[in-house]
Amino acid sequence: MSGSVHVGLAALGALMLAILLGVIMSKQPEPWYDDRAVLVAIVALLAAALYRGYRKQAISAAALAVCCLLLVLMELGNATGYYYVHDLDQEHAIYLRHLSENQDILKWLRSQPTPFRIQTDNQEIPFNYGDWYGLEVFNGYVASLPSRLLRLGQDTPRTRMLFGSKYWIAREPRTPDQVEVFTGESGLKVYENPGAMPRVWSVHQASSVSSAAELLPAFEDPQLDLRSTALFLGQTPRLSACSGGDSVVLTRSEFDDVVIDATMQCRGMVILSDNYDSGWSATVDGRPARIWDAYTVVRGVEVNAGRHHIEMHYSPWSVKLGAAGLGLSLLGLLGFAFGESKALSRSAN
Repeated sequence: MSGSVHVGLAALGALMLAILLGVIMSKQPEPWYDDRAVLVAIVALLAAALYRGYRKQAISAAALAVCCLLLVLMELGNATGYYYVHDLDQEHAIYLRHLSENQDILKWLRSQPTPFRIQTDNQEIPFNYGDWYGLEVFNGYVASLPSRLLRLGQDTPRTRMLFGSKYWIAREPRTPDQVEVFTGESGLKVYENPGAMPRVWSVHQASSVSSAAELLPAFEDPQLDLRSTALFLGQTPRLSACSGGDSVVLTRSEFDDVVIDATMQCRGMVILSDNYDSGWSATVDGRPARIWDAYTVVRGVEVNAGRHHIEMHYSPWSVKLGAAGLGLSLLGLLGFAFGESKALSRSAN
């Protein structure tokens, strides 16, 4: 069984190269071509040769592991080296040099008080601008979206306001109320959304709907002031009404770790405009606290009057189970390698 591994890899590589050669030699007006397919074929052939060498004891298990790691890194480098844009059924590559454009806009954004989120016109910036430059965005190229966000309309003026989407980068404004605040050398402009919420704020009122069908109309109702009232589906927290004067500061924000310092005039809720998920846990002054799904989509924590230190940490069971599965897989691979090594030693003797 193990002896057929390198044969299968070699056959796969040879088959892909043969198909590519046939396509190229067919001389079609616009032949299909993708050098990632060539790379897969080469990697398959190299892997077959490495495994064959390992079976014949020409290379050690450590050398095999290092070579495989280098092949994986090469594939990752190829996958992130460029991306594709479709234009009138023609596919063309845009290389890394395009990712360095609009540096004046980036410099301006980084000079603004944080935290805030941005949105970009995908026709003008067809890649994950925020991921590339370390900026928080509301939109981007993703594999999926939270169903809670889809329930609220995903990308409406109201949801953009809730998630603190402060700047829109494009050649034209998206809505009439946007204000132009910067123009880049390329002609792209930065527009500010005046109604964008801060990343954290406090509320002292709670509103509720009894069914999911009532949620979107209630959320879009102009009478709902997002700055003072949180919307819930079903049960609501116990909040106290009082005049302003709260101070809420986001002191640390990582993908799995958030710290907020709040000074409240009376009992209220501190809202963080980040996605709600059951994998998050919270503490207030070191004591466990419930995380509410404010507006059914972002996170909120009840706090009493006075100064408080709020922490949120992300550690879902899926990650723990995944880590356990990875550990078991590594142990299994080590056991397999040890068994193969013993079998080769016996056959050599």
